[in-house]
Amino acid sequence: MAGDLIPPPSPAGRPAPDQVEPSPPLAEHEAAPEPAPSGPVGPSPFRTRFGFLMGALAGVGVAAAVLLAVLLATGGGQRATTAGDEALPSDWSPWRPHTSGTIAGAQEIAKAIEGTYKDAESKTLAGIRGGPIALNTLPASVAIPAAGERFQILGGVGVQYTLAGFGKGGRLQGSQPSQERRRLLRREALELSLYSFRYLPEVTMVVALLPPAPKVEQVHPKAKPAKTAESYQRQALFYRPGDLRKQLERPLARTMAVKPPGLSDLGGAEAERIDELTLPNLFTHRYVQQQDGTIYLVLERPS
Repeated sequence: MAGDLIPPPSPAGRPAPDQVEPSPPLAEHEAAPEPAPSGPVGPSPFRTRFGFLMGALAGVGVAAAVLLAVLLATGGGQRATTAGDEALPSDWSPWRPHTSGTIAGAQEIAKAIEGTYKDAESKTLAGIRGGPIALNTLPASVAIPAAGERFQILGGVGVQYTLAGFGKGGRLQGSQPSQERRRLLRREALELSLYSFRYLPEVTMVVALLPPAPKVEQVHPKAKPAKTAESYQRQALFYRPGDLRKQLERPLARTMAVKPPGLSDLGGAEAERIDELTLPNLFTHRYVQQQDGTIYLVLERPS
């Protein structure tokens, strides 16, 4: 199960603040001032010191202005360091989002990946929205199966990608349903998850809601689906970082081709690898709202 594979990340320690030197004690008595010398007053003996101090302050101001310009240009600067980041290759992918902010980063990743996956007619396979885990605009908590037919409510920072077509309820239109099409959708969701864990340091979970699956694209572990099964299966891929740790520790190209294959070209070793990395993390999903208004995104194993 996805939850069993993922140990929670260890909290990063924070360095102790710098020690402040105590101020020297004040003298009990000040010496009497010497009489002012007669005659014209020459240059102050402290003139050189004041000149050096003013130059140093000017240098600090210039440095601060340069730093501010860099932060404004990069949208917040470098990715935050987290435990284990030293094992992640810096050249993991040829592209990376410009920001490490959770929501802005998810939106940028969704926009970058969306147009690279095509259907049989070379049209965009599915539209993608990236954002927080929510039902419309209402925040939702993730609930996954646990022992004893109960559910475990997960804490942490999550992002949600919604892959959808323009049909009813987000169904895909314009392409023929097939197992190959569904595998390509799962590959797209996997790539979104990998980019999120690699470049958004606060993210501890990713859920990708796939377009409703017609019967030919459904997954039923039993020989036959239950009689009460819906004509369209609501599928989702759910990951936590530990699920994909090995894939994050090596360049993306070793997991999947950097350029997504066409609908009929995803086969062989890569197709097997996509199935291995996605089918164990495939769930059906539904939303449940409690009396206090709390909303849960409930993930369950396909039946």
